[in-house]
Amino acid sequence: MICAEVSAILGGILGLLAGNTVGGFVTSLTSEGIGAAISLFIVAGIAHLLVMLIVKSSNNGFEATFRVASYASVTSLASWIPLIGPFISLYGLYLAIDGIREMHQTTSGKAAMVVLIPVLVVLVIAVVATVAFGLAMLSGLR
Repeated sequence: MICAEVSAILGGILGLLAGNTVGGFVTSLTSEGIGAAISLFIVAGIAHLLVMLIVKSSNNGFEATFRVASYASVTSLASWIPLIGPFISLYGLYLAIDGIREMHQTTSGKAAMVVLIPVLVVLVIAVVATVAFGLAMLSGLR
C-alpha cells in the first residue's frame, strides 16, 4: 500500500505539472490508498484460491500468498512513469510467479498458472468488452 501511495504522489505531482487541479490530486491520494488495500486482498484471495486448486496444497496458508501479492506490487512504484511504467510493472508477474513457487513449494509451471490465469481472464473480458462496444458503435452508425 505504501508503494501505491508513493506512486500516486509521484503521478499526482506529474499531473499537477501538466495542469491538473489540487483537488484531483488529493482525491487521487485518498482513492489510491483505499483501492490498493481492497485490491491487494482481492488479488491475494484469488491467487490463494488458485493455489489450493492448482497446487492442491497451501503449505504456508493465505498469509504467505498475501505476502507474495504485497511484494509483487512493489512494481507499482514505477507505474506512474509514462510509457515505460507499464513495462516495468510486468516484472511484478515474475515476482509473483517466483514468490508463489517458493512460498508454496511448487513447480514454476504451476506457479505461472496461478499468476497468469487471472491475467488471461481479465484480458479475455477486456477483448470481449472492446469488441462488444465496437459492434454497438458500428450498429449505431448505420
